Amino acid sequence: MKNTEMWEYFYLMNVIIGITFGYCIFLKVALKRRSLKENMLYFCLTVPVLTLVYISWGNVLEQFIEITLLYLIYRKRPKDHQTLGRLLIIGSISYMVESLMVLITFSFGIEHSIAQMLFFDIVAYMVIYLTSMKTPIIRPLDRENGKVYFGLMVYIYMTFLGINYMVYFIKSEMVAFLILMLFFIVQLFFAIYLYLTIQKVAKDKLFLQQLDNAVCKIKLEK
Repeated sequence: MKNTEMWEYFYLMNVIIGITFGYCIFLKVALKRRSLKENMLYFCLTVPVLTLVYISWGNVLEQFIEITLLYLIYRKRPKDHQTLGRLLIIGSISYMVESLMVLITFSFGIEHSIAQMLFFDIVAYMVIYLTSMKTPIIRPLDRENGKVYFGLMVYIYMTFLGINYMVYFIKSEMVAFLILMLFFIVQLFFAIYLYLTIQKVAKDKLFLQQLDNAVCKIKLEK
């Protein structure tokens, strides 16, 4: 097998494994459960299409279609921010890890080889899995103010989508890529700060309400 053919085969398998891995991660955190037969049917029908879209138009369009399909199939009710929020979080983590891998490759001048790409893929999958499954990043979606957190996830995902679009289609150089990554980091910290501030205001409001109820109760007892 020629070197070019090996690269094409590796690239194809890499795309399929990446789509499969993302789907498996989502099934672990999905609120709505379907039977194994239904899951396998979805997988067999969509993976070939998503792979073709990825190879032809890149991961931006592929991930958008994948998120849309998974949301429509696994949502619990007509408007389900928790399911869509989970999909956006997984998508954002994937974008972040992919961007960091590109940054490392540029920074250290790493030449592309199958062994190196395989190593980076394994590391990326581990990071995505550990972040999605072993951290509380998804938990705020299920709380009382989950819609606020969902709005921040939409904001972060759209920011990453814009960055990924520019890097992929404009083929920006290293300096441009660093500027875009810096822009995202600033936006990420802003989103986290905004969410924590809103959460603190909600807790303070609840505390004042409880205090007011306690005062009213004391007055009634007197």
